[in-house]
Amino acid sequence: MTQKKTHPDRQESRLQALAQAKAKAMNQAMAQSVLSPEFSASVVVTAYAKSSSLDQISVMEQLQAQHASLATGNLAQAENMLMSQAVALQTVFTSLAARAVSLSSAEQMQGMLGLALRAQSGSRATLQALGELKNPRHATFVKQANIAHGPQQVNNGAEPTRTMEEIEVSTNKLSGAHHELLEDTRAPGQAIAGHPGVAAVEKVHRAKVRRG
Repeated sequence: MTQKKTHPDRQESRLQALAQAKAKAMNQAMAQSVLSPEFSASVVVTAYAKSSSLDQISVMEQLQAQHASLATGNLAQAENMLMSQAVALQTVFTSLAARAVSLSSAEQMQGMLGLALRAQSGSRATLQALGELKNPRHATFVKQANIAHGPQQVNNGAEPTRTMEEIEVSTNKLSGAHHELLEDTRAPGQAIAGHPGVAAVEKVHRAKVRRG
């Protein structure tokens, strides 16, 4: 059987595509590593450690192991870290407070004691955070109960606008009033005769008018 020959240009293009894909994958992995929180923490740790034997990659791997343990719900590392920080801040407070006693200037003593009290406040806040981590607060949601005798209507939305006509009809229904002209059911009255006292005055009864 004859084997199909591959064109040199096509083979070269395929190799270039594979190389580009490999480079892209490496760049993405590097970017993901640099943007990870473990990388940022390892940079700070190695900078402050000032030890030539400390490997940044080893620090990153240890941090990744701690994060994986935390994801499972294990808070031992976080609790130990907070306790260590509280003790360290308490040590700073004790050292600064002791140094403030030996200062002769009142201003220097006040400044040193201010720094000591700030360290003490930080230690107290760290211990408080540790307590809340071990015993978290549980939010309580209280639902309001509407208790009433008989049927009730609850309008959760905004009350719709009513026209004047609807308001008038509703008012009439509540008051029981009917604004219609009622038929006169009374018996017809008899005609009243003219009163004799107001009848026309005859000539005989007219007053005499004196002429001057």
